[in-house]
Amino acid sequence: MPNSERLTRDGSLQKNQQERYQSKQQNKPQIVLQLDKLNKIFNPDTPLENHVLHDISLQVSRGELVALVGTSGSGKSTLLNVMGLLDVASTGELRIQGQLIQGHMPSGLSEQQRTQLRSEAIGFVFQFHHLISAFSVLDNVLMPLMLRYGKPSAEQTAYAEYLLNEVGLSNFIRQSTNRLSGGQQQRVAIARALVTRPALVLADEPTGNLDTQTADEVFNLFERFNVEHECAIVIVTHDPRLSARCPRTIRLSDGRVVYDGASADLPSVFTAGL
Repeated sequence: MPNSERLTRDGSLQKNQQERYQSKQQNKPQIVLQLDKLNKIFNPDTPLENHVLHDISLQVSRGELVALVGTSGSGKSTLLNVMGLLDVASTGELRIQGQLIQGHMPSGLSEQQRTQLRSEAIGFVFQFHHLISAFSVLDNVLMPLMLRYGKPSAEQTAYAEYLLNEVGLSNFIRQSTNRLSGGQQQRVAIARALVTRPALVLADEPTGNLDTQTADEVFNLFERFNVEHECAIVIVTHDPRLSARCPRTIRLSDGRVVYDGASADLPSVFTAGL
């Protein structure tokens, strides 16, 4: 496909996502993730106390594509870990699909309950894709389902194969992941994140180790699946080109939200040092 045609299509997709973002603000879709005055303090009440997140309040709705940006040390990864139930906030409320996970209740969820909710409602894509080379590409995608159910059903296997076809890896499903390029391995990770049909996908620097062209190709998949599956996607990135393609940007500075709104309206002072 000629570059001009590809850029036109990408531009149309981005425009459609901006329109969807504005429409969703008016129509108030289902809230997938809600944080209210969330704080994270490491080593509290000790000389090493470190207040990393300060009164974070935000919500993410189904179908949103959100960039989470900020300089190194601003609290992005810590916030993403709290959102994904990989870590626990010190104070504040956290809701996933309306369910109160942390807040004003007699006791929080048990670790087993948190693990179950995390596996059902959230998909993860990391900078280091954490694939298992001893297993095939297909088995890596099926891994979240294997951990929950044991042997996957024929329907689950068919859906995993469908996702691999969608990310352009249908010819590699029986191969070991260590025979794939970095970009191909990240495609496997995206398929794995979607195999449980999650309402929320969290991606921490998913293109950080990829060259520009491959990063664009991987990001195209996020845009496409965001539209087709209507899952909420929050992406941590230092790449201003990619964050600008997300309809919404949340900017952190010193553990505080300093901007939350349309990416097109993000002040230029906030785009420096991502």
